[in-house]
Amino acid sequence: MKRVAIIGTGYWGKNLVRNFHALGVRDSIFDFDRSAAEALAETFDDIRVAKNLDEIWRDEWIQGVPILTADRLPTLSQLTRRRSHIRVVVEACP
Repeated sequence: MKRVAIIGTGYWGKNLVRNFHALGVRDSIFDFDRSAAEALAETFDDIRVAKNLDEIWRDEWIQGVPILTADRLPTLSQLTRRRSHIRVVVEACP
């Protein structure tokens, strides 16, 4: 079973959680606003709310980490220190 950890539970994060969940992917979610992450987790079963980013980085079973936050650079720099295989996709927003 595939596992992802979605960072950011705003507009795009909610959509990714919904889509991954529909595909049967096990999700972990994290948001700097913990109440937002907990509210989203209540909507779906089997979604774990990570307490912090280190919890995600240490989980070797997680295969993908979409980062959907306004300030991705600090989060991305933490990830690059802990994971060797990284694919970065930058979206252009108008």
